[in-house]
Amino acid sequence: GLGAGAVLRAIRGNISDASIVDPGLHVLRRTLDLDKTWAEKLGTFDDGIGCFIDIVWKHISGSKNARRRALTLLRSMHEANPKLVEQMVGIWEARNNAYDEMENHRASLQAEANALKAQKVAKAKEQRQSHKDRVPPAVDEGGGEEESVQPQVKMEGSQDHAPPEVDGGGEEEEADKPKVRTEGAEDLENESEAMVAVFESEHEDQEEEDVPRGLPEELLRFGAFIRVHRFFSTGGASPLSDVKDALLGHSEDPEVCLIGLQGLLKGQDEQLMGWLRQLVEEPEFVALVRRIVVRFPTQEMTLLVMQITTHMLSLQLGSQTEGTEEACAMASSGVIENTQVFNGDTWELLLEAMDALVGSRGSDSGRRIVSRLDLLSRLEEEWENILNKTDAVSKLIVKTFKEDTEKILKR
Repeated sequence: GLGAGAVLRAIRGNISDASIVDPGLHVLRRTLDLDKTWAEKLGTFDDGIGCFIDIVWKHISGSKNARRRALTLLRSMHEANPKLVEQMVGIWEARNNAYDEMENHRASLQAEANALKAQKVAKAKEQRQSHKDRVPPAVDEGGGEEESVQPQVKMEGSQDHAPPEVDGGGEEEEADKPKVRTEGAEDLENESEAMVAVFESEHEDQEEEDVPRGLPEELLRFGAFIRVHRFFSTGGASPLSDVKDALLGHSEDPEVCLIGLQGLLKGQDEQLMGWLRQLVEEPEFVALVRRIVVRFPTQEMTLLVMQITTHMLSLQLGSQTEGTEEACAMASSGVIENTQVFNGDTWELLLEAMDALVGSRGSDSGRRIVSRLDLLSRLEEEWENILNKTDAVSKLIVKTFKEDTEKILKR
């Protein structure tokens, strides 16, 4: 205990130094590998959770090893004591909000800097155009005659006199004449051109840097992980967005999907239907439940999706009805395929799904989908297997659901 505490203090005191944090976390991780009970003990240390979360956010663009080892320790601590999730979410959201504020401030400062640079380049372009407008074109050296305005020299106390003519100059005289486009004007124009070119080059580089950097995927996933666990552990007392955002943003994570769906089904009838009404307003939600069935066709996951979609079909879904029916049918197919031995609860849920698709609550589109997947024939095969069994569970299924099952099979 004293050893782990000393390591935590060393990490906290040098939290920005990856050369200390990384090996310290490695020591703690190896300790957990040797003794799993240490995960729960770590949760009892003062500032233990806060320290690991601070490491994650402190090394957001630094040491990946430190960040990932800290996340692994946090997951182990949650697994050992799920009640820690409330504390984890609270600290995590505080750090996330602070990071967002910092990034927004940085983006605001960068926008101001870009606006100032844009003003400078606009002024440089204006100066360049002004030089072009003021300076007459150069004398045509190709032999064409071009009028030249000669300056008039006025002597004090005398009449105006034309400048004296100089004899015998010819080509040599022409060569000695200064060009109208002066060297100074060209320098000014070149300076403006250079300023514009430098700005545009810097601005292109800055535009690449201004692309939102976003959080590393493991941070986003861990945030979704603890939020769905909070929703599940509180029985839906936390915001519905805990589940909605996690499912929509991380449907590729099996644990997020599993815990999220289980959390929804912990709701009582009216509460559950209220949640589902809000969720089906999200255009992607129906597609989401279909993706979950395809990605994770396990008995546990398909049973959850079958229940969720069966409830959804009792709502007014409009254009999303057929997509929900397809998800429900696919999930029902998975339940039939993956259930080795039916119990009364699972069989009842399967019959409810079939009734929503082809029974009194069903629709023509639902019946077409069921026919395409050959669900009724497969359901009948499972029913025959149950009828032929002599165990107590099978006999109870027959006794309880015989009438309802035969009604569905006649559809």
